[in-house]
Amino acid sequence: MEVGAWSFPSARFGIELATRWPHPAQVNHLVRARKVFDIELAALKAVRAHLDGAFSEAVDVIVQVLAKRGKIIIVGIGKSGNVGQKIAATLTSTGSTSIVLNSVDALHGDLGVVNDGDIILARNVNWPDGWFALITGYLEAGEEPTAAVERELKEELNLDAVEIHPIGNYIFERKNEVMLCYHVVAAGELRLGPELCDYRRYKPHELKPWPRATGFAVADWMRARGLEVEFVDFPSYKT
Repeated sequence: MEVGAWSFPSARFGIELATRWPHPAQVNHLVRARKVFDIELAALKAVRAHLDGAFSEAVDVIVQVLAKRGKIIIVGIGKSGNVGQKIAATLTSTGSTSIVLNSVDALHGDLGVVNDGDIILARNVNWPDGWFALITGYLEAGEEPTAAVERELKEELNLDAVEIHPIGNYIFERKNEVMLCYHVVAAGELRLGPELCDYRRYKPHELKPWPRATGFAVADWMRARGLEVEFVDFPSYKT
């Protein structure tokens, strides 16, 4: 007896209920098991046939995100959310940090797990490979320091300052400058400005400041949180 059917642009699905179930003794379990495997194999072959360049692009994006110490975010609701949990668990078990984000619950604060206290370091387009540092900038005439922080954050990373906490003032002898350093909690969709070419995410305990100016600010910030400090200079840095 047919109890329902739904039409979609590319497929038609239906449910048919048997009026009588066969007696277990009449079922050949080996034949049925092989049939199940045949169905699964056919489904896998169908998926294989649809693999194209988009798959390679997706893998490249994942690799780039993980290289920047980011996270793989899987979004789903209901059954797709349950499937997402299995995918996230598999990825995490291989060392690829992954979480499931319910797109409904995200409206109530779950988005906080996406960027849970990561520190952003960026690389200037003119810097050698391996050089990553804090976001810095110059005060404009008559500009308040905190206003400059908000402006530079927006220009360089496209992020909005949520909280701005002063760390201290530090001398940068090489350029004869005084640097006013702040810890900024930010939010938004990160996009690099024209002066930057790359960025990385770090957990606070992973930071290794350089022994100058902004590095001393980072060290003081870490010590205030009970973290051990190890100074490491930039490769090939010349004083």
